[in-house]
Amino acid sequence: MVEGGGPVGVMRTSVDAFLELIREKKQVNLAEAAAALKVTQDTVEHWALILDKKGIVKLVYPENPFDKPFVKMHPPDAKKGVA
Repeated sequence: MVEGGGPVGVMRTSVDAFLELIREKKQVNLAEAAAALKVTQDTVEHWALILDKKGIVKLVYPENPFDKPFVKMHPPDAKKGVA
């Protein structure tokens, strides 16, 4: 183990930290994630869009324009047996 709690030879990226934050909180708005990770909201939205396309997270833009966009883990696909 090395400092940061990861195994030797494994790199931890900002995207890893973003995914960890989502797993911890179950759902996080983009502004909150940006502040926690010390990056811009545009950066977090970019990551979320990529991860959404890959089916890892779900990026949600609420219908109410006063609600903030948020991201959550993509629900498991029961048909594919993916958790």
